[in-house]
Amino acid sequence: MTDKPRRIATADDSVPCLREEHKMLREQVRRFIQEQVKPRAHEWEEAGMVPRDILRQMGALGFFGI
Repeated sequence: MTDKPRRIATADDSVPCLREEHKMLREQVRRFIQEQVKPRAHEWEEAGMVPRDILRQMGALGFFGI
């Protein structure tokens, strides 16, 4: 067994089992996290909660139905 770190797949990877819809969803989730979550994540972690409006946005985008 090696302690070699695993590489995380990126949207640019050519993964044969992923269709274009999967790639689009991955990019949409990535963009949402970068724009909506990361800037406030520390604040939410300190508060111990995620604002309801963010959860509603995620639901509207279909992130909970995955």
